[in-house]
Amino acid sequence: MSSERANSVGVVSAAPITLKEARRARPAAYETSLISEYTRFLLLLVAVPLAVAFLQTFANHQVGLLSLVATLALIGSLITSRGNQVLRLILLACLTVNVTVLSLHAGKVVGGVDIAGMETWNGVLLFCLITASCFEVIAWVKSVSKPTLIKSGAWGLLAIPALVYIFGLPLLEFTQPFMDADSPKPIVRDPNWNLSNEFTFRAAKFLIFGIFVFLGACMGSFLNVVSNSTPKGEAIAWRDSRCPQCDSKLLRKDNIPFFSYINLGGKCRNCRCQIPLRYLLVECVVACVFGALFLYELVTGGANLPMVNSRHAGVLWIILYPKWQIIGLYFLHVCYMGLTLVLALIEWDRQPLKIGFWLPVSVLFFVTMMIFLPTQPIPLFEHVPQFEVMLSPGLEQLLKLLTGSFLGAAIGTFWNKAILKKPSAKLTLAFLMTGMVLGWQGLVQVTLLFGLFYGALSLLFRNTHLYRKCPTTVLFTTILVHHPFWKMLAAGWGGE
Repeated sequence: MSSERANSVGVVSAAPITLKEARRARPAAYETSLISEYTRFLLLLVAVPLAVAFLQTFANHQVGLLSLVATLALIGSLITSRGNQVLRLILLACLTVNVTVLSLHAGKVVGGVDIAGMETWNGVLLFCLITASCFEVIAWVKSVSKPTLIKSGAWGLLAIPALVYIFGLPLLEFTQPFMDADSPKPIVRDPNWNLSNEFTFRAAKFLIFGIFVFLGACMGSFLNVVSNSTPKGEAIAWRDSRCPQCDSKLLRKDNIPFFSYINLGGKCRNCRCQIPLRYLLVECVVACVFGALFLYELVTGGANLPMVNSRHAGVLWIILYPKWQIIGLYFLHVCYMGLTLVLALIEWDRQPLKIGFWLPVSVLFFVTMMIFLPTQPIPLFEHVPQFEVMLSPGLEQLLKLLTGSFLGAAIGTFWNKAILKKPSAKLTLAFLMTGMVLGWQGLVQVTLLFGLFYGALSLLFRNTHLYRKCPTTVLFTTILVHHPFWKMLAAGWGGE
């Protein structure tokens, strides 16, 4: 009786919303304001005559099929808002790009057909497509939740560069013969090389680049564990990955660098606690280091390294036909920068640096650089005028490592006592590793840049002494800035 009485007075229990009702509740592209309705009406007034014009050009065997399809798709999106919103947006975006490429050929002869006279029609169509795409984007942004929008933005940051490099640039390059048809200088191109070959080759190169970048993200994930666990005396390799809040074991799909953080929205799957943003930032920084060194050091054949003059360059001749010296130097430098970042993170957390960490790492670097020669590209007595000594490669490498290490330790100790007025084993070890990996010449360059950066920070942030508490972070930034210009700075000093 109570339920019947409740229904009789108008109290109705809330029923769950179905998927169809949820889709209908989403804001349509042109139903959000009066301006959007007028815009749809004006676009229809323009698009319908355009469709008739392109239909006539297609019937007369002229190039108008793509423009006709784009116009019909535009009219369909203007008339109805049904259908998947994302698919409609992707269709309009792709047609906009295709019409843009088609407009590059306007006024020229393509495939024996003169398409002069289509410039105005394609220009109007392109304007309509861009306007419709903007309204579709606005409607889609309003309809999705914030986590979905963040995920889509993250995937877009990954997909857009790949699409531009693999498809966008080749399309522009292959339109150059039409755009430069009146140029007196002919464009030389292999007649057997077509767009399909170019797409495949660029996709392979981008895939190799992506593998190295993802390897850097994996290393960044590992460095997060090292910086958190080493000061506490916890195991690094022989333990499971666990949530720092609820101590639950992470699934494999939740332990993928970058992707898992975006997929989970930055929260633990079990306890829903916020995962510190630092984990994602470290993965991104190390991935960027791997990617940057891949572009300016690895595939260029060590173009940034002094005393290195490789005859080979490119993904094909450096990686697929491996040049192990260049590859070895690349991995040595990324590991050295990763170690410096770990020292900066430990210093940021105000954690002690235990001998059980820095001593094995220093010995490992020293032994590796002694076994694989030459890992220091600059000779020991380079930049020393009128001083030449003939030494065996092994003895010279040993002296280079010892000289760079002792000089780096001395500079770090001096900086701690004279400038910081407090001991910092992280900064000392970072300078020691810099001298060991870059040699005493590179150490001097990095030290001078570090002094300039530190002085600039002290002038800009007089009231904030954060840079004094984290000098290793400043040194890590200095190393990132110095490395691309290492050869140029060495040449300015009088080297090769």
